[in-house]
Amino acid sequence: MLHSRLMLVVALGTLACSPQQTPASPEKPAATASATASAATSAPASAPSAPPPPSASVADGAATYARYCALCHGANAEGYVADNAPSLVTSTFLSTASDAFLRVGIERGRPGTAMGGFGRVVGGPLGPEEIDGIIAFLRSKNPTPQQTLPNFMAGGDVANGGQIYARECQSCHGTQTQRGSAVHLANPLFLATASDAFIRHAVVHGRPGTPMESFAPRLDGRATNDVVTYVRFLGANAPAISALQPPLPAVTAPPTQAPAIPEWPPIPTNPKGAQPKFTLRDGRFAPMAEVKKAMDAKQKIIIVDARPPSDWNSLHIPGSVSLPYYNLELIDRIPNDGTWVIAYCGCPHHASGEVVDALRRKGYKNTAVLDEGMFAWQKAGFPVVQAPGMPALAAPPIYKDDKPQPLPSAPKSGR
Repeated sequence: MLHSRLMLVVALGTLACSPQQTPASPEKPAATASATASAATSAPASAPSAPPPPSASVADGAATYARYCALCHGANAEGYVADNAPSLVTSTFLSTASDAFLRVGIERGRPGTAMGGFGRVVGGPLGPEEIDGIIAFLRSKNPTPQQTLPNFMAGGDVANGGQIYARECQSCHGTQTQRGSAVHLANPLFLATASDAFIRHAVVHGRPGTPMESFAPRLDGRATNDVVTYVRFLGANAPAISALQPPLPAVTAPPTQAPAIPEWPPIPTNPKGAQPKFTLRDGRFAPMAEVKKAMDAKQKIIIVDARPPSDWNSLHIPGSVSLPYYNLELIDRIPNDGTWVIAYCGCPHHASGEVVDALRRKGYKNTAVLDEGMFAWQKAGFPVVQAPGMPALAAPPIYKDDKPQPLPSAPKSGR
């Protein structure tokens, strides 16, 4: 969330570039070894430029950020508050992430992850001026000079890059089909907007102050080029951007006002059904198998989707109502009569936890968070409503004690 979480998209935070730059194709002929090594270690094409003066929109951007993004990325945008939402203010990120890259990340999110799309064009609450304000706020937190990255296109050895990636990167960044604890580099929208030069810079310099270390001491220029080539290869069969999020009805231009929350179905579901019983973990978390059982038995229940409406439009549990974590005033539309209210998100607990906390403060007695979250629900094969043509995306991270766990990696070779 920005979340469903501003987990901002930007995933935002591990790697970035201008969406105007065309990503390299993994199917292009490989460059010669000497050219590859030279390109992979070249300096930026020009010296860093001075940062622009603070924008008058910084104060407004700070307020917008606090409402939509701080839940996951933290009050100071340093990240890792929820679902390992990355830092958005490291020097190596802000110096190489263009405003255009940041804008797309906030507006469109990272489909299939906890980073929802917050732009009005995909059903979110934010217009262009508000998104620009968030960008101004982020840059004010660390006024790092912008770099002009070299015109670098990876053309290395995909097979060798895959071996290095499996050994050095996979445990955190995951695979094509399984997300890890860090930014999912195989995410189609990330790969559509991140240049090879941006990815290479992140590998070489890391993200200081975060778990993303610099790999310059371990990978030479050729090995780095091979890794970047493999990361680009991860998106070789990625769906078109237009397929990642369903378009809003009759949208021909960016709307001037935030779209309405998706219309609520009648609640509760099965109003004449029996009251379900849930075995809550820590008095808070309802197992998804028990929620599925209650739905199958047509028991009386209210399901709340705490993510941005763009996420609900793309994928949601049947009968759920859209009540974003940042629109808690909508709680008053939920009957306070003892009916069980189960909230879910993609974090899998943070945004939905905000809704449940608000319900409990208002005196709702039977409330819980869907323990495993939306993506685990989908992965289990439980019923979902999915926009037509939406591609299958990677499985969610594996959680233990509410924290994403590292995936296995290839044995270290000592290289």
